[in-house]
Amino acid sequence: MSYSSSNLDDALLAALIQRAAHNLPFNNRAGSEARARTLSLLLATVSGSLSVLGFSQSARAIEIVLFDPPSIGSPFADS
Repeated sequence: MSYSSSNLDDALLAALIQRAAHNLPFNNRAGSEARARTLSLLLATVSGSLSVLGFSQSARAIEIVLFDPPSIGSPFADS
């Protein structure tokens, strides 16, 4: 069976997300502020790994959402 590059990338990203989520607390209600905090931790963890794996544009996009100063509307509005 052959796999395309996009399938391998998808599998790699799925494994990365699963590994990052493994030690985070998801014992909170979906949509709650506690879940939002957990998801922020997940994204921060994933963004660091994405950069190392060569997904630098995706890592930078996540970093902008998480760490740039407050903005009205999308932080990508000027992009």
